[in-house]
Amino acid sequence: MALIIHPRRFKMYRKPSAEQIALLERDMQSTGLLDNDFVLLVGGIALSLHAGDYYRSHADIDLAIFEPDIPRFHALAERNGFTVTERVATGHASRRYDYSFVRRLPPERTSSSRHIRAIRNLRPFMLSSRDSFLDVFVYIPNGTLVHAPDYNVQFPKERVFPITRKTLSSGLVVNVPNPLHILDMKRADDRTVNTNDLRLYANLERSASSGTSPQTAV
Repeated sequence: MALIIHPRRFKMYRKPSAEQIALLERDMQSTGLLDNDFVLLVGGIALSLHAGDYYRSHADIDLAIFEPDIPRFHALAERNGFTVTERVATGHASRRYDYSFVRRLPPERTSSSRHIRAIRNLRPFMLSSRDSFLDVFVYIPNGTLVHAPDYNVQFPKERVFPITRKTLSSGLVVNVPNPLHILDMKRADDRTVNTNDLRLYANLERSASSGTSPQTAV
């Protein structure tokens, strides 16, 4: 068991500066987990990339893998100094920091865990940063559907595919899936109540469904 102190993940609804964008992309590249053929970049960053603009600051980096790729992901994480863990408990340590208790998660139990974290240089007590404390989601194919245990939702495969290779301004190449399933998961999250989020989700869904480019992001 390890105790991790990490910055609280506030959503900052203002367009990040060029320096902040460069730092975010540098953090993504420094993980060593994204420039490959099977790890997906999901969450708010993926929505920003589909919107064509970083519409707000992003405090965390969300990854996803398909269930058959779990052994590959564990090996990749280990090569880059990460330990795959599951969150046991979490809470607020202060106005700026949260805490999480985590334990190592073996490959054979990864698909059944709902709170997976990849943590770099795991120690019994540590302070983490955006590029060393990553959320990881497992997608389980089930016929024509894909199941996401974290949110206990299923969606048609066509809301995950196609997966697009996108090159960031830093030169990092990432795998970004169809944003429609991310919208499904966001709506299943009771914390998603901000009108800025909801307006962006509606805009992205219209554009993704019609195959057109989204309007200017929120």
